[in-house]
Amino acid sequence: MKSTMAFLLLFMVVLMAQPSEGFLGFILQALPHVAIQNGDERKAEQHLDQQHLDQDNQLDQEQQWDQMLQKCSFNIKIARNRFH
Repeated sequence: MKSTMAFLLLFMVVLMAQPSEGFLGFILQALPHVAIQNGDERKAEQHLDQQHLDQDNQLDQEQQWDQMLQKCSFNIKIARNRFH
């Protein structure tokens, strides 16, 4: 009987407690902050990934330009040798 009364008393205390009180309230208050922080981290990772892709694309373009310049300079050298 005593255990039943203790259970009911604790149950009433839990039901009447405000949501912001206690451990459950701490968890509920922390959830929005965790979600925002995770979102910011994802955005930062995506930004870094995009920067890496942009750098890779720029290097590819520079290599293509270098190849084109080498071909042009080679063709010019061949043309000079033919006419001299």
